[in-house]
Amino acid sequence: MKRLVLMFGILVGVANAETNAEIAKLIMGCNIEGNEQACKSLIDSGLIGEAYECDKRGMCFLGGSANQIIGNKDRAIPYLEKLISLNDSQRKQDFMFIAMTALGVNEKDALEFQEGAYIDLLEYYTNNQMPEKLGAYAASACMQTTNKQTLSFACGILVQLFYMAEKYHDAFYYAKKGCETNVKREEAYKADVSQGNCLVLGALYEQGKGVRQDYAKAAEYYKKGCDLGYALPCERLGVLYMLGKGVPRNRSSAKRLFGKACDFGSQEACNQYRELNQAGVQ
Repeated sequence: MKRLVLMFGILVGVANAETNAEIAKLIMGCNIEGNEQACKSLIDSGLIGEAYECDKRGMCFLGGSANQIIGNKDRAIPYLEKLISLNDSQRKQDFMFIAMTALGVNEKDALEFQEGAYIDLLEYYTNNQMPEKLGAYAASACMQTTNKQTLSFACGILVQLFYMAEKYHDAFYYAKKGCETNVKREEAYKADVSQGNCLVLGALYEQGKGVRQDYAKAAEYYKKGCDLGYALPCERLGVLYMLGKGVPRNRSSAKRLFGKACDFGSQEACNQYRELNQAGVQ
């Protein structure tokens, strides 16, 4: 706590140690404990300032998180957008980065913590149906973030947007990048979004959209998605085994894959597993 108090003195130029300690208490209460009253008091104090100059105060992340915690998401977004717009050197001047590194967090992890702002932005643009902003920040996150979970989520959003728009070359590019993050289902920020990376990559090869049709490649990427724990790639790979496309026709293998997909949450795969089981397939 003494190290945090010292930093507050440097950041905000407050000479009184008692005042420093109170500010430190408010920030700990707000950002660490999620106390709404502490966040409100922090905002009312004027310490954070406005979003357009939060980089000069080193308060972009804190401004975003404090406003989110009190439920003012519309006001939080400009702070987070500003934070994301900064380069690594500038972002290292943000108070939360300084605080985390002072408490022993290494620089890479502290920067990844800041990149969590991408998740908040993408959720906000999705919920408020802002496709242009969603696409722009998803592309930024997919190309720039070093956090695998954020990257997988952002790329997955782009895959959905481009696939639905029938822009298959773009969908392929982002699906490949997202699939190669190797984020497992239990590690994904949102499994239903992340599973789309390997799933769509396999589907594009299977359907011959944006790439030459190649059932073996489709099976390869469905298998990768299945091995990462996602239901639909397992199910699609099972279908390929049923049809003998890209893999040897093998109903036993198909049944095993439908069973995995069922365990991962696909009711359709459960139905297919049951039908093969009733047909006596081992």
